[in-house]
Amino acid sequence: MEKISLKSVFLALFVVLSFTGVAQATKKKDEETFLRHKQGCADGYIEGCGTLGYMYEKGIGTEQDFTKAIKFYTQACEGNLLKACNNLGTIYEATNTLNHDIKKALTYYAKACDKGIMLSCFNIATIYHEGTSLPQSLIKAAVLYDHSCRNGFAQSCYNLAPMYLNSEGVKKDTAKAIKLYKQACKAGVIDGCSSLGVLYLKGIGMKKDHQKASTLFKTSCEKGLALGCTNLGLMYHKGTGVEKNYKKAAILFKQACKGGDTKACNHLETLNQ
Repeated sequence: MEKISLKSVFLALFVVLSFTGVAQATKKKDEETFLRHKQGCADGYIEGCGTLGYMYEKGIGTEQDFTKAIKFYTQACEGNLLKACNNLGTIYEATNTLNHDIKKALTYYAKACDKGIMLSCFNIATIYHEGTSLPQSLIKAAVLYDHSCRNGFAQSCYNLAPMYLNSEGVKKDTAKAIKLYKQACKAGVIDGCSSLGVLYLKGIGMKKDHQKASTLFKTSCEKGLALGCTNLGLMYHKGTGVEKNYKKAAILFKQACKGGDTKACNHLETLNQ
């Protein structure tokens, strides 16, 4: 019913850490904020340099300028502002800019990761997991996911779970995968709730429990995960663990289709024939 995919997670988490005091408002206020942090950086305030880098990167209060963003992020990172190191990593990791340099990305991520920025640990893990910019190393990915998961970064728990299910870089351990999905779901990673629902639905590593499956799909659907809506719609369509209800199935497929799940669009089309 569900193909566990990591790609959407990578894209969703490929983000920079924001800086305090920056919120796009009116153009005038943005410009005033930019000038204030520019002065702060000139006066030796490292947070001001980091914020200046962020504003250049996002084009807030000034024209977007990645060269200047790198300059001020570097200054802040050298001053041990770790979120600036992470953000440098994201700029260098991005393949759609002239600044792409995976070795530099790893260097800055590693500095932040080693000093406790778990998003940076996660970012390194995804680089090794995907194996696009560097040779794939599932073992390195698993170690970093495990480290950041243990330190409260729930998205890493979610990414590590299917590795235990499929023996990717770790020894197969379905019970461990279930535990990780539960941990991710409890922490608010809605993909984890949906994936856990699939395990309950299919009875993978546990006794089948259609009620728990439908509850988890409903939770993930209500929180905006299109796949959760699709899976719940399929349960209503087939009458799996719930009373067969084509009307509810159609509503859920329509919601999932609008949310970007093309399979839901196909299910809806079939249902309407």
